[in-house]
This record gives sequence, C-alpha cells and structure tokens, in this order.
Amino acid sequence: SDCKGWKIGFFGASGFSYANAHGGEPGAAPLHRRRLLQSIEELKPACDFIVVVIHADIEFVDFPAPWRVRLSRQLIDAGAGLVIHHHPHVLQGVETWGDGFVAYSLGNWVFKPDAYQASRGETGRSALLAVTVSRDRADSAVAIVTKFHPVKLGIDGCPTALESGEEAQGVCQRIAALSGNYRDGTSLFSAWRQTCKKEARRTLYEI
Repeated sequence: SDCKGWKIGFFGASGFSYANAHGGEPGAAPLHRRRLLQSIEELKPACDFIVVVIHADIEFVDFPAPWRVRLSRQLIDAGAGLVIHHHPHVLQGVETWGDGFVAYSLGNWVFKPDAYQASRGETGRSALLAVTVSRDRADSAVAIVTKFHPVKLGIDGCPTALESGEEAQGVCQRIAALSGNYRDGTSLFSAWRQTCKKEARRTLYEI
C-alpha cells in the first residue's frame, strides 16, 4: 500500500485452523512463527513500514497468553513496526517494544451484541487506535505516535465515539491498567492464568 510516499506492508495470520485457507479454498493464512518472520524478511526491502495482524488466543480474558507477547516481540525485533491482535472481544493492554508498538486486543468494532457476549461486561467498550508514523531526516529512524479514541457499541453493533466523560476515561484507564504487567513475565503469566481460570469457571457454570 502506498501512502504519502510511504510503502506500507500488511499481512496477517489466524490461529484457528477452521478459518485457514486449504485445498484450494480461500481463507486466512495459518499462524506459524517461521512463516511470519519470513514474511517480514521478504517485505523489508520493499516497504518502509510493516504491519502484522494476528487473530488468536482466548475470548473474554484481560491478558494475552505469554506466547503472544513473546511472538509479538520477535516480530518487532525482526522488523515489524506495528503488531495488532484480535479475537478476545475485549480490550487488552499495549506496549512499546524496541522500535515498534503492540496492541494485544482492541475489543470489538462493528459487532452486534448477542446473548453469548452480553454476559461479558467489557465487550461493549472498545477503542480506535490511531497511529502516526514519521521518519527523522537526520538518521532515517522511524517514529511511532499512538492515540486511542474510546468508543461504545450500540444495540445495532456499530461504534459511537466517546468524546469525554467517565465512560471515555474508563476505557483509557482500562488500557493503562492492563498494560502494566508485560515487562514482568511472572506477573503476566500469573494474571493471564487467573483470568483463564475465571473464564473457565464461568463457561462450566453456563454449561
């Protein structure tokens, strides 16, 4: 993709085999670490900035699985500038790693509520991530500036901007609170395990 003189490369992958392309049928690319890293290597000579989008992990949990954090950092180290994850349906944290930025889940966007999601309290609040990329003329280093725009999903499933007020502040505070554990691998694993246990208990109760 060309944008204001920048060549931006996009590619993605899915961790769920039912959505993957196979046997001549269209679908998503499978989530394989080596393939992702190889794709970055192939794009780097032709692109100024690379964005990787990943669909994976457990729904409705507050923290990403530790393997997703490790993979995201590997992708940034290999040359990606932005790694965006989705599938959890709820907001998770973000982090700056090296020269790149990772958003572990931005929640829902256009997604009509149903009984399945209604029991999960945070599926109706999300955020639009705006990313501004620039290059320093002196050393050609790429600078990334990010800004979150809180949104709320209506009964029709469409997002509406939350310009101010307690709800908007709550979205930003949630992102900030969930972003504090990534540097400490032990704390991250503990937090992720607790949220998984909570979701498992809820699912068993519903069954």
